[in-house]
Amino acid sequence: MRATHRDLRGWIELSADVNWEDYGGTWARKGPDGGWYIVKFENQYDLSSEKECRLMGVPQYLCEVKYCNIPDVRDNEIAGALKYVGMEEYIIYYDTDNSWRYRGRKASPEVPEVALLDALVSYGIAGVLTSFSSDTAPVGIRKQALKYARDLMKDDVALDEALDQQANAYGNTVRDFARGQIG
Repeated sequence: MRATHRDLRGWIELSADVNWEDYGGTWARKGPDGGWYIVKFENQYDLSSEKECRLMGVPQYLCEVKYCNIPDVRDNEIAGALKYVGMEEYIIYYDTDNSWRYRGRKASPEVPEVALLDALVSYGIAGVLTSFSSDTAPVGIRKQALKYARDLMKDDVALDEALDQQANAYGNTVRDFARGQIG
């Protein structure tokens, strides 16, 4: 589904409530490099509770900018993601002729690339490029996240730098998370 809000022109809604400020949402856009940029907004109070968030010093609103380049994701990770979301009957992989395959045939219209992306993101295969947080401005941090993603889409050097950032204490990079190669 195409997102209809002015700020979201060109973005595809993976999931969002009508009242996304209260219940969250995820939007994606394919960049000129072929990779997908994902903006995931969460109301932390809805995920936990206001009391717990305040005790832990967690801001109410969090908006992450993530990246996933599906052809870089290993087949076993794709299979795991599809199983995780209940789509294990769809065997999908990216072939050398730049087309999606589905059980040896061209990908069926029922399982478009966006559905696979949604499964991968749900499974945790997407690298967090940056995040924005606030206790008072949900619309503001989503705008910041969208702008950051759009800026990276225009700047290959900045994207490479962001993907090469260390993402955890084990030395994995954002690029590793975007491929599902963690550990």
